[in-house]
Amino acid sequence: MDYIKQGMTVIDLGSGAGHDLMIAAELVGSNGKAIGVDFTDDMIKEARANAQNNNFSNVTLVKANIREIPLPDNIADVIISNCVINLALDKTQVFNEVFRLLKPGGIMIDADVIATKPLSREIKENPSLWCGCIGGALSKTEHEEILNEIGFTDIFLKLGEKDDVLFKVPELAIESGIIFAKKPNK
Repeated sequence: MDYIKQGMTVIDLGSGAGHDLMIAAELVGSNGKAIGVDFTDDMIKEARANAQNNNFSNVTLVKANIREIPLPDNIADVIISNCVINLALDKTQVFNEVFRLLKPGGIMIDADVIATKPLSREIKENPSLWCGCIGGALSKTEHEEILNEIGFTDIFLKLGEKDDVLFKVPELAIESGIIFAKKPNK
């Protein structure tokens, strides 16, 4: 996480119980902010307890859908997400929201499942595969097209690496990956 530094504001989309959020809170330090966004009361409650148990006073939790987050424009230096954006039906809206929330020069780091070829209709329409982070996976090209259209620059997608989780399932045409994109400095 060389991208996250002391004093920054980091937003974690789909923060869940807050595991990645707590790492971000530690990295940004007491002068920074770590903001978790989740839409379930149980996850907000659990993340709040984790922040209190770890004595993080720099953690804020926001209950919201990642398509529409009640935070001001240009608030975040870095926005992270770990296998959540592919669960959204309208990924373009989510990426637009990320762009809105990022400060000029800010970056998005999205660890997610990537389709290595167009997914079949059966995969896309299978509720179990959607819940398993597969049915909604975008391809590298689809990511690049959406992010370019929104205005992101320095788009880079690295397949086969998602922290310590490496997987490849050729029969489903999916692989782990990390998507980096930058909001221009204006």
